Amino acid sequence: MNCLEMRLWQKKQEKYLRWFIKSGRPPENIPEISYSLGGQTEPSQALISSLMSRGKYASRSAVRRLIEQGAVSVDGVKINLNNIPQISDGTIVKVGKANFFRIAKKTD
Repeated sequence: MNCLEMRLWQKKQEKYLRWFIKSGRPPENIPEISYSLGGQTEPSQALISSLMSRGKYASRSAVRRLIEQGAVSVDGVKINLNNIPQISDGTIVKVGKANFFRIAKKTD
């Protein structure tokens, strides 16, 4: 990401977090998923593996398809396979309309 994209990303993230806090949905009620790059160098592969670990999605292809269709957002910003932002502890991932997950980063 270049500098302008990073600033836009941060503004969208801040706006999303303000909306999320005002919505009344307590963050404690969001299920957690473990996230680790492990031996994978691509953040997209690590995110796909993390979402697969929930057991809610049939295959890696199904998760990849959801990302390509724009159904996955990270902190309120839709992502694609080529542009997955830095993911840290507490990041909120939304899949579809109502599936929220909080990232709990694994330490390797």
